[in-house]
Amino acid sequence: MLLIEQPEEEIISTLDSLIPLSMEQEHVIGLSGAIIQGSKIVWNKAFGLKNNDTHEVLTIDNLMDAGSLSKPVFAYGVLQLCRQKQLDLDEPLTKYLTKPYVADERIKLITARMCLSHQSGFPNWRVGAFSQNPQPLNFQLPPGDRYSYSGEGFVYLQRVIESITKQSLENYVKDNIFKPLGMYNSGFTHHGLDKSLVAPGHANDKKPIFYHYEKANAAYTLRTTPSELTKFLQVLMNPPESDSLLLSREWVDKILFPEINVNNDNTSWQGLKWSRGKIIEDPNVAWGLGWGLQIIGGKKLLWHWGDNENYKAFILGSVEEKSGIIIMSNCTTGSKVWVSILQALYGENLPIIAYMKNLHPSYL
Repeated sequence: MLLIEQPEEEIISTLDSLIPLSMEQEHVIGLSGAIIQGSKIVWNKAFGLKNNDTHEVLTIDNLMDAGSLSKPVFAYGVLQLCRQKQLDLDEPLTKYLTKPYVADERIKLITARMCLSHQSGFPNWRVGAFSQNPQPLNFQLPPGDRYSYSGEGFVYLQRVIESITKQSLENYVKDNIFKPLGMYNSGFTHHGLDKSLVAPGHANDKKPIFYHYEKANAAYTLRTTPSELTKFLQVLMNPPESDSLLLSREWVDKILFPEINVNNDNTSWQGLKWSRGKIIEDPNVAWGLGWGLQIIGGKKLLWHWGDNENYKAFILGSVEEKSGIIIMSNCTTGSKVWVSILQALYGENLPIIAYMKNLHPSYL
């Protein structure tokens, strides 16, 4: 039996001894996490420091960058619009904008489903994406050709959502997800957040670094805590029967349907290497709408990672079994701790570990 299936006392005892040892080995400044079992939070704890210079202790209330965990939250908001028939998953997104997003005819092929399942054909990020002078966005692959992880696809869809709702992403998510779920300390920008709760990130030199997000980005600017994210995970596990805002079971099932399997052609970080006919798809790791999916022992686990350089985050859970874990760290080496935690909880043979090592070798 897996540790995640054991009594909560055994889970807590194992993690409380495993995590400090792993943090010391990997030189991790701070880490916090939460575990859900039977839809309830059974463990929520912080370890280490909030700020390595001031030696303030990290608490479960300290906010950290969630990085790409932004994407599943954004995807939920997209599906809310689809449920309200303001957006169609399979209509070309050009239908919703007054002018094309890029000057390439292939833009007319991209749909919301493609963006959410990383089939837009855009690179992860354009050259100079985070500089003052980013290069024009170009296609890396034909839309729909294959899975290829892309933050740019999420940003394109964000522009569409903001056009439809006439709201900034920050305000749309706050009104339609954060407030209904009681995630009052979460945000896609630093506006409105308690800055005293923000834990700075730490680079390899262990010096604290503060980020300030003036504008929301659907791909990476979410700032939150593990306990706040449990509320989001819980509404996937127990969707309401009917609600004007929150998604029903029917729509959660759409999110978790495997749209496309991942492959061994790491176009996001290493450049296009193989033609469509030569790529090898992973039968155990797929992508749904905003979520990664792992199939192991006949069971489906949803997952995602977050990486904002000096912050690392990870989520893994089972909607069917109503269990899961969320881990966040304010340190560039924080991701190194996950392997031991995840393997302790879910066993040694996790397909996503092999996938992540292939996709992003320096990450784990």
